[in-house]
Amino acid sequence: MPDKLSYKIQFGDTYGVVNPAMLHAHLTLLRKFKMLEQSDKCFDARYLLRAQERYVLWLDLLRTQNFDQEVVPIPPLVPVNFIELLNNFYSLIKYEIWESNGSHIDPASERIWTEKTKQPWVLNPNDSSDFKITCPWCKSNIHMQWEKYVKLMQTSDANENCPICYAQHSIETLSAKRFIDDISAWNKDKSKLIGGTLIDRKDGSYSEELSIRRSQLLFTANIIDVLTNCDRYEWVHITEQLNLQIKNVKEEIIQRVISAYSGIPLPFSIDLVSAVHRQRRFTEKIVKNKWIDRLEVQENSITRYLKFLSLIKEKSNIFLVPTFDIDLCWHTHQLHASFYRSFTKKHIGRIINHDDTSPKELLLINFEATAQAWNKKYHEPYALYPHGEEPCGGESCQENCQNCQQCRQDCDVEACYCD
Repeated sequence: MPDKLSYKIQFGDTYGVVNPAMLHAHLTLLRKFKMLEQSDKCFDARYLLRAQERYVLWLDLLRTQNFDQEVVPIPPLVPVNFIELLNNFYSLIKYEIWESNGSHIDPASERIWTEKTKQPWVLNPNDSSDFKITCPWCKSNIHMQWEKYVKLMQTSDANENCPICYAQHSIETLSAKRFIDDISAWNKDKSKLIGGTLIDRKDGSYSEELSIRRSQLLFTANIIDVLTNCDRYEWVHITEQLNLQIKNVKEEIIQRVISAYSGIPLPFSIDLVSAVHRQRRFTEKIVKNKWIDRLEVQENSITRYLKFLSLIKEKSNIFLVPTFDIDLCWHTHQLHASFYRSFTKKHIGRIINHDDTSPKELLLINFEATAQAWNKKYHEPYALYPHGEEPCGGESCQENCQNCQQCRQDCDVEACYCD
C-alpha cells in the first residue's frame, strides 16, 4: 500500500499550507469564531450583519489602497472573513499569526484598519446603533433602526421605504436593483464582471475572459433596455425577460447568474450570513473534538486527505463526503486560495468545490458510498474516531462494535449534530 511519501510525490507537497502547525492555527481560529456566536438569535443576526458590513469595508480597503502582497493587512476578526477567500480578493498570507501567538494580534493591520475606516478593530456585539445604508435609487445615506434592518435582511416579505425617495426596500427589490445596476454598468464598461459568469463549470477555473464572453451573449442592448427602463424590481419579471429575450444561451448559465444576485442585496455572489450559519456546523463539531488537535492525529489526517484527493480524482462521478479529520485538512487547504486553486487544477484536473449546501440525507447516502470506495481502494476503514473523543477501540472495534457502526452512520458525517 502506498505510504505518506508516495502520496506527497503523487500530488506534490501540500506541507507548506497543510501541516500540523497550520491545522492547529486553524483550530485556534475556529475556537475564536465559536466564542463570537451570540446566544440570542436576534443579537446574533445583528452581529453577523455588522460583521458583513465590515467585510465589505475591508474589501474596499484592499481595492483602493493597492497594498503590496507582502503587506496586505489581515481583516478584523469577524465570522464572515473567511467565507469568500476562494475568490480573487485575498489569500491568508498572515495566517501564521494564529500559530505564533494564538490570537488575532497584528498591530500594523489594526492601525491601517482604524485609520482608513474609522471603525474599531474589535466589533462590539452589544452595539445597538442604527445601521447606515445607501438607497440604490436616490443614493441618499439613510439610518435604519437595527431591529428593522435585521428583519429586512432576514425576512423575505419584510420591506421598508426610503424616507427620501420612497422606493421600497426589500431583499427582492434591493437584489434586483443591484443586478440591473450591474448590467447597466457593464454596458458602459465591458471589463466589469457579472456575478455567476466567472466560473468554468468544466474544471471550476476562474476566467475573466469567459465572463466577458458570457456577458456579451446574455446582455444584449435589447435586454438592457427592457430591464433598465422598467420599474419592476421583481425576480419573476427579470427571469421572464431574460428567457424571452435571450436565445441560444444555455438555461444553466442564466440560472447561475440569477442565483448570484437573487436575494443577495450586498455585492457578493453568495449569501454570506447563510454561509456562516452553514460553516458553524463544521466549526461546532471540530472544536468540541479534543483528539483532532493531537499531533499524531493531524499527521495521519494529512495522509488521509491526500488519499481523499486521489479518490476524488479517480471517482469523479461520485459526490465524496469527508470525515472530520479530512475535512479539517480540506478547509485549511482552501484558506490558501491561490495555492488551492492551482494545486487542485494541476493534480485533480479541475478546481474542487467544497459544497456545503447539500442536505443531510444526501450526505449520509454519499458518505456510505465514499466509505465503500475508500475501503475498496485502500483496504482500511474510512471513519476514524467518530464520536468526538477517544476511539472506543481499534480497527476490529470499528468493524464489530455496534456503537461504532452507529457512529459511522451518524457522527462522522458533516451534517451530524451528535453530542
